[in-house]
Amino acid sequence: MDFIIFCPNCHKKYKVTENDIEKIGTCRNCNEKLVIKELIKIESLGLIQQPVKSFNEKKGLKRRQLIILGISIIVVLIIAIFMKYNTKMIELIHDNETIYGTIEDIDGNIYKTVKIGDQWWMAENLKVQHYKNGDKIYNITKTYQWSILEVGAYCSYDNNSTLVPTFGLLYNWHSVNDVRGLAPEGWHIPTKEEFEIMFEHLGDYEMIGGKLKSVGTEYWRSPNEGATNESGFSALPGGCRSEYGNFQWLSSNAFFWTNSKDGYTNSIDLELGFDVAYFGYRSLKRQFGASVRCVKD
Repeated sequence: MDFIIFCPNCHKKYKVTENDIEKIGTCRNCNEKLVIKELIKIESLGLIQQPVKSFNEKKGLKRRQLIILGISIIVVLIIAIFMKYNTKMIELIHDNETIYGTIEDIDGNIYKTVKIGDQWWMAENLKVQHYKNGDKIYNITKTYQWSILEVGAYCSYDNNSTLVPTFGLLYNWHSVNDVRGLAPEGWHIPTKEEFEIMFEHLGDYEMIGGKLKSVGTEYWRSPNEGATNESGFSALPGGCRSEYGNFQWLSSNAFFWTNSKDGYTNSIDLELGFDVAYFGYRSLKRQFGASVRCVKD
């Protein structure tokens, strides 16, 4: 093993092999005697030279460093492009003139919120995967399993996770009604009556659907009839999962659960369509998968 020592006078460096430690002479620069105690002192400070790399090794190291630098630059560019595209998507969904707030769920997802009348509503579809107490919600992908469930569950549309950032998740009504809480802290799933309070504030019931829908045909199928999003609710057509486990109506219809029951087996949802400006309610089996918007307590 080679060691590096310094001249105590002029600080010139010398490489000394382990076998030559006892043969240390004088400095060739100033003739100062090089003594072992200097080597011991330097070694104790951790100034032991590492094995000298060959030219090829140095060349390979430089190449690896350049590759790492290139990959880092590419990653930064990809992130920048994604953030720019993501910002553009948000601008398309939400009204730039509306003032939005934010809330965060237990999984760390952050949602835009909007005040409509005296109520605060989520302006994005829920995508949480845990109940408020931290318990995991079942993610059910199999068609038959979904159709027979009597416990809370969620899925992404067509089991395609790339759709979740835009359209959120679909939940059966059992998860909506679970006592552990699906909504973020301080929020809850709205009843039909709470939706009615919002509609009364917006007025003109024949155009309510248009006032709730995000504008344009980026996400909604054409013609997206009557869409103005003047409420700021920014409804998106997340489609649904039927009580039989089939996926339907992405980009055509929006389905939002209420927390209102209809008999022993059904509950009420709110529905919006691409080809109409009004809204509708429907009584659905509780295995049905729909989007969820929450309202502040």
